[in-house]
Amino acid sequence: MAARKVLDRQPGSTPDVRREGDSLTFMLEVAGAPERIKLVLRCTQTDIFASVVQVGEAPGSSQPS
Repeated sequence: MAARKVLDRQPGSTPDVRREGDSLTFMLEVAGAPERIKLVLRCTQTDIFASVVQVGEAPGSSQPS
C-alpha cells in the first residue's frame, strides 16, 4: 500500500493491469464486496467493457455490462 500512496495518494491496492492483444484489462477490488469479487474493465481503441467477476472465473466467461 505504501507504493500506491506514492503514486496517487489514494487508499487501496493498485489494480492488476494486463495487455491482451490490442486491449488493456484492469482488474480492481470493489470496496465492501467479498474479496473474490472484482470489477474488470477492458479497454480497446474504441470501446470500454465492464464486468463483475469472481476470482477463479475466466475473465472472458462473463458478459460485459
